[in-house]
Amino acid sequence: MKINCYTKELSAAVSRCASAANGQLPITKGVLLEAADGTVNVTGFNLELGVSAICDSKIPEAGSVVIEAKTLSEILKKLPGETVEIQADSKNMVQIKGGGAQYSIIGMSAEDFPAIQNLNEESPIMLPAEILKSMIRQTVFAVSGDNSVHSGVKFEIKGNELKLVACDGFRLAIRAEQIKDSSEVTSFIVPAKALSEVLKLDGEDILIYKQGNRASFASDRSAVFSNLLVGEFLDYKRFVPQSFPMLADVQTDELIRAIERVSIIITEKVKTPLRIHFAE
Repeated sequence: MKINCYTKELSAAVSRCASAANGQLPITKGVLLEAADGTVNVTGFNLELGVSAICDSKIPEAGSVVIEAKTLSEILKKLPGETVEIQADSKNMVQIKGGGAQYSIIGMSAEDFPAIQNLNEESPIMLPAEILKSMIRQTVFAVSGDNSVHSGVKFEIKGNELKLVACDGFRLAIRAEQIKDSSEVTSFIVPAKALSEVLKLDGEDILIYKQGNRASFASDRSAVFSNLLVGEFLDYKRFVPQSFPMLADVQTDELIRAIERVSIIITEKVKTPLRIHFAE
């Protein structure tokens, strides 16, 4: 394999994928570089969470290699010059050159990198990226901090509605949006740590794929794929009132600012809940 690309672009792709290159096995501490057809596909995968990103590149010789993520990321950040050349031989010896600097490191075989299930053959759900990210931000804060099924956000798909639900036993957050009508009625739970990576996706739209016990979120040049949480999620509908003794319309920004002002005196030792008084 031999590639030649802009250092900043490759560095950004490697740093993006390094967040998932933290598994227990040595091979899962590396990022997979696959070079072909004018692009380098960079992937990090720790057997539970994966992140991939595409970088444009000149490809004198197609191929693939796995390089320890932290080492490669640090080299690219400190490498002088606008472009970098990376070459790997049949024994996975890697040469990295750029701006007069040169590194020789030992890589790992791409054949040993864990296989990633391709979900792109399934019919996806497409949402504008900003809408999906807003849905995640408005629910993920309520996930549980333990390792239970409630440490993730539940995705519910029915007809033309996508609903995200999170709860930790004290808080319940629900956000719904209209989607293109789907004949499938399904639900699945995505770990919060995977959704934090989805928030970093670029592009205007995000495609959501789900098959078996795995889901993926793909944009134009990057993707996040994750194992799903399995277990019985809280029947949250029992805790959502169907009728209300009082209904008030308030300006969201004004209410937030008011809460922020009075929250100043709430300390970690005495977490007194806010009391909201409504009067005509």
